[in-house]
Amino acid sequence: MVAFEIEPAARRAAEELAQLNGVETRVELRGHRRPDDLASLTAEGVSLIVCDCEGNEAVLLDPAAVPGLVRSYILVETHDFVIRGITYDLSRRFKLTR
Repeated sequence: MVAFEIEPAARRAAEELAQLNGVETRVELRGHRRPDDLASLTAEGVSLIVCDCEGNEAVLLDPAAVPGLVRSYILVETHDFVIRGITYDLSRRFKLTR
């Protein structure tokens, strides 16, 4: 599993939680995320993406920039109060995918 967390304190808490659960060798925690990060992670096949990126979903969840997203399962918390209409936009972007 690869997780992205930009807040250092939250990243340390996630590392500690992984250690407490004995899965630290199966979890890779990274800082800032970009579409390129998702592209490399989804290039090999089907992925599960759980996304709460505080209004950055318009940039990160773009199948034109990250083609592997069309083969991925995505659970996303949308932030229409940050980007008006993002829920509709994301639905439209992925309408023809599985």
